[in-house]
Parts: sequence; structure tokens; C-alpha cells
Amino acid sequence: VMGNESSKTKHNPQLRKLVLDQLSKLPMREQVFIKACCRAEVAQIQNAIENNVNPNVPDLTFCSPLHFVICSQENPNPAEVVKLLLRYEIYPLSTAKNGASAVHTVVVSQENNDLAIELIQALIYDNFSSKQLIMVDMDGNTPLHLAAQLGRTAIVVELLKKAEEYDCAALCLEKTNVREETALHVTQSPTVAQILLTYSPNIVNLQDIQGRTALHFAVTKKNLELTKILLDCNALPDIKDRSNFSPLSLVQLPSHKKQLDFLLENNLLLALSRQQAQRDREENMRSFVQQQQTPDKPGVDEQVQMLTEEVEALKIQHEQAMTLLRLEYDERFRQLSEEISLQSSQPRESDKMG
Repeated sequence: VMGNESSKTKHNPQLRKLVLDQLSKLPMREQVFIKACCRAEVAQIQNAIENNVNPNVPDLTFCSPLHFVICSQENPNPAEVVKLLLRYEIYPLSTAKNGASAVHTVVVSQENNDLAIELIQALIYDNFSSKQLIMVDMDGNTPLHLAAQLGRTAIVVELLKKAEEYDCAALCLEKTNVREETALHVTQSPTVAQILLTYSPNIVNLQDIQGRTALHFAVTKKNLELTKILLDCNALPDIKDRSNFSPLSLVQLPSHKKQLDFLLENNLLLALSRQQAQRDREENMRSFVQQQQTPDKPGVDEQVQMLTEEVEALKIQHEQAMTLLRLEYDERFRQLSEEISLQSSQPRESDKMG
């Protein structure tokens, strides 16, 4: 089954549990410090640091105090605690065992958008801390990948604002994970896709390790709204993946009838077919021009005639294919209508017994 289920991301309670479970393994002074961080007890945090508790807590092997603050459900004001810890020069690029930076952790564990945005603003404050925007977890995902995959529009916007501020927006948008997927590949949110393509239109046809574009995923998931947005943003429907499937061939499978009807009703499929025919004509013309650059090329008139005939044949072929496709579905609809009519005209068993 084609799709990006293997990389599916959810708000991650397991990450929160793994972070918080480390607490019992720490020396008592460090436990007190971490608990104060989780509860936003500023005076205790400052007192612990002044009494020589290292705010980076080197005994932690899984993450950093920043991860504790973000994952804590007791903390009424996590952003202020993050700012306080950063003033004490806690290392901003520390990662969890799965490679998640503090910003990754915000995206997957802080479900309140307002708090998440405050935390991102606190965590990314200069060129060095902005490296979190392009840091990857063990699956190669950046925070933008995770936010896009979760459909967190507000977080996507905030991450891109920060990326623009620190001149790494293009890198964030084009960066791929271990499956060579961009953030656009992994989202099924039409709004998020529109935002990503507004920032970087050129990512629309990038292919993952299997040769799939974002349009392949939209068609496979039968996401009509996303399909339309991608097509409006110049997604090419004829790009083939490593299994030799293009979005255009996928959408014509019987399991995608609703999607095909939608495209037919909106004249999109015919437009796509014409686009393909136009690209074929342009490619043939380029080949012809290249051939003419060879000196003393014989039979120019004959080649022009052959090219013209080939172009016309391609045009007719595409138009015939679309006509046959529509006739096929019209005939199927007629058959179904007849079956329904026949069933409704037959007396029910209860009527016969009566």
C-alpha cells in the first residue's frame, strides 16, 4: 500500500513518559532542580543553580531540563522557565535519545498552540539556537516535518517565520528525511500545503526515495482538496514513481472513482491530459531542433512532416483516451441505474406472502 503511514506522527505521550521517567535516576539535588523547573518555581530554580547545581544536568542521558519543562503538565508558564534556564547558559541544542531537539518536543508534545508558539519564540533567539530549525530526529524529520504532518498550521507558520528571520527558510522547506520526503510530502492538510508552496513553489514536484511526489500521496489518500491545490500550484500529474505509477494513472484506478469524477467535473483531468500532450509536443520539438543543429542534416522537409504528423497523432490519442474514459463511466452509471430500477420494481417477499 503506497503512503507515508510508516512515518505517521502523533502527539507523543510516550516521549513525555520517557523524559519524565528519568527523574528517579538522578541525585536528590538534581531531582529537586528538575521538579522546580517542571513546576515553574523560579526561586527554587535560582537557588539550586546558585548552590552549584549544573543547569545542564550532565547526569541526564536521555534529554535536558528543557525537555522536562516542555513535557511537564504541571508547568503553568513553560516559556518563562525556558527563558530563565537559557539565561543561565543551558545548552539550547541538546537532544533527546531519539534525536529530538527542544523544538521537536514542543511540536509533538505541547498541544496548546499559544503555549507552543511562546516556547518556540523562547527557544529560537539567535543564529546559534536557530540551528534547531534544521536539526533532525532519528527519522530525519525537522520540526517543520512534524508540524506539517500533524497539520499544525499555526506552528508551521511560526517555524517558517523564524526560518525567514534566520535565513534558513529555503533549507527547511527543501530538507528531506530518511525517506527523502520534504514537509510537503508528509502533510495531508490543504492549508499547510498552500503555506509551504507559498514560501517555496519549486518543491511541488520533488520526489522521495520511491520517486513519489506530494501529488502521489494526495491521490493515494483520496484527498480531493489537497489534490486540487497541488494541481493549481503546477504539480505534474505524469511523474512516475519507481513502481511506474503516476498520479494520473493512480486516479484512474477503480478505487478512485469519486476522485476521478471530481476531476472530470472540474475539467481538471482533460486539462491534465492536454498539458501532457503539450509537454510531449514541446519535447518532440526540442529533439527536432537539436537534430537540426547537426550540419548538413539531410531530409529536413521529411522530418518536419513526420514531426507534424506525430504531434497530431498524440493530440488525437489523448483526446480519444479522455472520450473513452467518460463513455466507460457513463455506461457503468447506466448499468447501475438499470439494476437499481429493476430491484425497486420487483415485489418484496413480504408483499408476495400478503
